[in-house]
Amino acid sequence: MKQSTEIMPLLPEKRDDFLKLALYLEKEGDTKKAMDVLKELTTRYPHFTQGYQALGIILSRLGMHNEAIKALNRAIELGAKDDTYTHYNLGIEYANTGQLDKAIEEYHISISIYRDFPEAHLELGRCLNAIGETDKAMTEIKTAVELNPTNSNAWREYALTLAVNKRWEEALNAIEKALTISPDNIENHLAEGYIFFSVGDNSKAKRSFTNAIKLAPNDPNPLTCLGIVLSSEGKLKEAERALKRSLELDKDNSSILADLGEVYLQKKEYSKAIRCFNDSIYNNPDYIRAYIGLGTALWANKEYEKAIDVFKKVKNKRIKAERFEIREVMSHTSNLTELNILGLIDSTDDEDEIEFLREILELLEGIL
Repeated sequence: MKQSTEIMPLLPEKRDDFLKLALYLEKEGDTKKAMDVLKELTTRYPHFTQGYQALGIILSRLGMHNEAIKALNRAIELGAKDDTYTHYNLGIEYANTGQLDKAIEEYHISISIYRDFPEAHLELGRCLNAIGETDKAMTEIKTAVELNPTNSNAWREYALTLAVNKRWEEALNAIEKALTISPDNIENHLAEGYIFFSVGDNSKAKRSFTNAIKLAPNDPNPLTCLGIVLSSEGKLKEAERALKRSLELDKDNSSILADLGEVYLQKKEYSKAIRCFNDSIYNNPDYIRAYIGLGTALWANKEYEKAIDVFKKVKNKRIKAERFEIREVMSHTSNLTELNILGLIDSTDDEDEIEFLREILELLEGIL
C-alpha cells in the first residue's frame, strides 16, 4: 500500500506507540501524517478501539466528517459504547454534516453516561435551538453555564438563546459576561452585535461588528453582518462595499451572495441582483432565501413568467433545520425581501399584479 510505504520508516513496533507518534505529529502541525499513522494502526490492529477513536478526531480536524463518523461508529461497535466522549465526538460530526436528529441522540447518550458534561449539554442545546425546541435548548445551555461558568462559549450560546426568546436584557447581560471572559473572541462580538441589531440599536451593533473586524480582518462574517446593518439603514453604497469585501474572502458563500443581491434590489439594479441570486442558488440549490430574492428581482425586472416559476419552486422546497448562524439569522431579521415585495406592491396599480404579490407574501410567511 503506497500510503503505508511512505510512512513506514516512521512507524513504531508497538501498538500504543502508534498513538504516541500520531499525537506528536499532530502537535507538530502535521495532521495529515498523523492521519496516515492512525490509518495504518487501524489496518494492522482492526479491533483496537482507541485507534478508531483517535482516527475519528483527526479526521474531524481535517474536515473529513463522513469518514470521522465511520471511525467513531466503529469505535463504539468495538467497545466504546459506554464512553461519553466518543458519543459526544460522534454528535459533533453528525451536527457538522447536518444530521441534527442523530447528533441530538448522541448527545443524549453522552449525557446519560456522564451528566456533568458541560460541552455535551451546550452542543445539545445548540442543536435543539436549530430545530425550534427553544425551551429544551434553554434548559441544556443553562445547565452548561452552571456546570462551567467560566466558559465564554456557553455564555454566548445562552445569550443567543435568550435573544431567540426575546429576553433582551438578560441576553445583553449574558453576552457581557461572555465578553468579560473572552474579550478577543470574535464570535462574542458578533453575538453582541446581533442582539443590539435585534433591539434596534444599530449604532452599538455596528460598533460590535467593527470590533470583530479589527480582531479578524480576514473573516467574512463580521463584514457581512456590518453590511446587513448598513443595508437596513438604507446606506446602500457602504453596505455594497462591505458585502463585496466579505465576498472576496468567501467568494462562493450563498448567504453573502443573497445579501448582496438584496442590496442591489434596494438600489433597483435588478440585473445585478438576479446575477447574485442565481450564483447563490448555483452554490446552494436548496437555499430558500435566494429563490425568494430571485423571484422578487425577476418580478421587479418585469420578467413575470420567470418570477412565477421561481416562486412556485419555493413551495416545493423543504426548509432544512440548521444550527444557529448569526449572519444568516440577521439576514432574516432584517426582512429586506418582504420590504422589497411590499415596495413592488406600492409601485403598481395593476390589481392582478397586486393580488399575485400578496399571495407571494402569504406564501413566504413563516420563511422570512
